[in-house]
Amino acid sequence: MFLIFNKFKLFLKKYGYIILIIILISTFVIYWYGGKYSRNYVYTLNKECESLNLESCFKIDDIDYYIIANYDKTPFINANDVIINAQKKLVSNYKKTCDDNNRFNCFKLALSYEYGKIVEQSYDNAKSYYKKACDLGEQNGCNYLSYLKNGLARAKLNGKWGFIDETGNFAIESKFDGVGKFSKNGLARAKLNGKYGFIDRNGKFVIEPKFNKAWEFSRYEFTLVEFNGKYGFIYRNGKFVIEPKFDYAFEFSKNGLARAKLNGKYGFIDRNGKFVIEPKFDWVEDFYKNGLAGAKINGKWGFIDETGRFVIEPKFDDAESFNENGLARAKLNEKWGFIDETGKFVIEPNFDIIENFSENGLAIAGFSTGDFVKYSWAIYPKYKYGFINTKGGFIIEPKFDDIWSFSKNGLAIASLNGKWGFIDKSGKFVIEPNFDDIWSFSKNGLAIASLNGKWGFIDKSGKFVIEPKFDDIWSFSKNGLTPAKINGKWGFIDETGKFVIEPKFDLVDNFTKMIKSDDLQE
Repeated sequence: MFLIFNKFKLFLKKYGYIILIIILISTFVIYWYGGKYSRNYVYTLNKECESLNLESCFKIDDIDYYIIANYDKTPFINANDVIINAQKKLVSNYKKTCDDNNRFNCFKLALSYEYGKIVEQSYDNAKSYYKKACDLGEQNGCNYLSYLKNGLARAKLNGKWGFIDETGNFAIESKFDGVGKFSKNGLARAKLNGKYGFIDRNGKFVIEPKFNKAWEFSRYEFTLVEFNGKYGFIYRNGKFVIEPKFDYAFEFSKNGLARAKLNGKYGFIDRNGKFVIEPKFDWVEDFYKNGLAGAKINGKWGFIDETGRFVIEPKFDDAESFNENGLARAKLNEKWGFIDETGKFVIEPNFDIIENFSENGLAIAGFSTGDFVKYSWAIYPKYKYGFINTKGGFIIEPKFDDIWSFSKNGLAIASLNGKWGFIDKSGKFVIEPNFDDIWSFSKNGLAIASLNGKWGFIDKSGKFVIEPKFDDIWSFSKNGLTPAKINGKWGFIDETGKFVIEPKFDLVDNFTKMIKSDDLQE
């Protein structure tokens, strides 16, 4: 061993300077020419951007975002003044030529604002420039303006998914095995041949379908994916910002931490993918805004802070996150109650089932009847439900077979003897339980109701205003349309019950707007 060590020293002494030169040259070459994040590549993009090439400016923007997302303290490139000035030059040119009624550049400028590339994201500005492009005769501007205002709806036809517009025509061809909704960055999940990728609003894959699972993009501009059996996070250009190394993971919360599982245990990672709370728990919940998260260890539940230290010792059989009133559901000796942030029961564990408190200060609570009911393939215990106040006293006695929380209109859905109706806060039925099933009232004052196996809409008097003739139905969207199924096919009806998009689809989803209704004022 000593002989080998001496030979290695002699080798370094003789050739060390050559090795050093090779390392320096390699570093220089990588720095200037080493692929996507090299200085040379960025300078090339920058020159193209200065020549008013929108795509190159977008690519520069992606690289800057990628480095920021990676927290790279020594990147090959960064958002230097040259790049920023080139992007400003492009935007300035588009604005000037758009003011001169160049419809193509009005459209490109709108794209920049919608996706938040080069300029700060603004749906108001996007809408304005799409409208101008449309008024000038640019059909893409008209289409994108319609998508922003009215949104797109997922639709399945002949076993394949795409997106339809408000006319019922496919804006994105039905060629995918599955699709998700569009995120604010203009990308949507799409499944093809068993793998997930992400498409843009033209239906083109901008992130190739290679993931086993994928989620929608979040506020941090990256999203969770499963790749080769492991979970990690990708940025909007498809590159991994956190390598897939976890057994399971969840999306990031507002505090910048995400739950992650490794070797059978859960902990929390930061946006570098580093465990800041070691994976030692059987299960964890997300942190609530009071800085506490439910955590299970050795079969018992308690609450930890953001250092991973138990501030409420693990002594409960089960527990849920804290809610707005500073209380959390906790189970002890097979009974549920509410604890405060010190872990003390403020409502004793006397109930077989409870739900969180609503804004009106009431919580659903109930007791087992000792009987069981079968739903689909599972068997559940039957309960009698009522409402308790924050002192734990029943203000509506537990006499209902099932119940929902109160809506803002002061009504709650309740079931009695197998039928559904609406009760007020005194527990009295204001809409008699005559229906097979019902949903809450929407903003348009209508509620979905089922009778004799068919669905329609009732008003607040309990009277059908859209007769129950549909096989299935959803709540109305803000555009005044809702999916409805008849004779095995889905279409869209308006608030009179008339089909405005004929029922020809295998399955559809509600329309999803890209901007808030408040932004739609002309």
